[in-house]
Amino acid sequence: MGSRPQQNGQGDHPDQRGADRIKRTAGQLSVGLVGAAALWWIGSRRLASLRVCLSSKKLRQDLRVCLISDLHSSRYGRHQSRLMSRIKQARPDLIVMPGDIYDDERSDNRATDELLAQLPPVAPTFYSSGNHEMRFSGYEQLPDRVKQHGVCWIDGQTRQLKIKGQTIVLSGISDPERSYQRTRRQFDRLPKVGDYHILLSHRPHLIEAYEDSGADLIVSGHAHGGQWQLFGRGLIAPGQGLFPEYSKGSYRLGETTLVVSPGLMKNHLPRFFNRPTVVFIDIKGEA
Repeated sequence: MGSRPQQNGQGDHPDQRGADRIKRTAGQLSVGLVGAAALWWIGSRRLASLRVCLSSKKLRQDLRVCLISDLHSSRYGRHQSRLMSRIKQARPDLIVMPGDIYDDERSDNRATDELLAQLPPVAPTFYSSGNHEMRFSGYEQLPDRVKQHGVCWIDGQTRQLKIKGQTIVLSGISDPERSYQRTRRQFDRLPKVGDYHILLSHRPHLIEAYEDSGADLIVSGHAHGGQWQLFGRGLIAPGQGLFPEYSKGSYRLGETTLVVSPGLMKNHLPRFFNRPTVVFIDIKGEA
């Protein structure tokens, strides 16, 4: 009779037990990584606020400006409730929107209309174009559409208003998507004024024009915060390429200050360590 194979009294072969442990560990790591990625993704889409503090000898009273850019018709709660709550709590004196609030790639822009309708009762609201407004099939009708909500369309225009008894001058630059020559002419026609002057211009990298603008404050967007923030710096931005210099926050340009919004878009490309953001600019009066 042939001999019977001996049974291992300790169960499975040691190599098999080791393989099982590796599989279990790999599975646990996979679940953990997926969970971490999900939390990271959800966190990167949560609304954030950014505060920028400036000062000016042209102002007697403090001024708070709310900067909203690059919404791309993203939605924050029913009827934009979460975004409006954040804005109302800050009690801004002025709201500025330098473009890409509507999105030409979306068939439904009701989310933008819902927001625009609620802003003027909070504070005077001014809107200039971005590249996505310029690509809009109904671009010629956009100024009237915006004005129906009580928002001032300011492309190629300059307006004055009184806030807390002091004159604030606002100018808007049309995005150069359709005509750089028109944009250049608008820069050349900007008034040189003694009152505090705020310029709305979508693209943050037009540095030479900004330095010569005579504006005290320039508000921009377009860069989306560099899309991914790595070690406190954006990864990529249109018009600037990799590691853009102007993607989020404030930058001193001679006698003017440029403030770049990371934007509020959450519809298309993923944002990592770069939450959609509404910006509040506090300007301390030192006159």
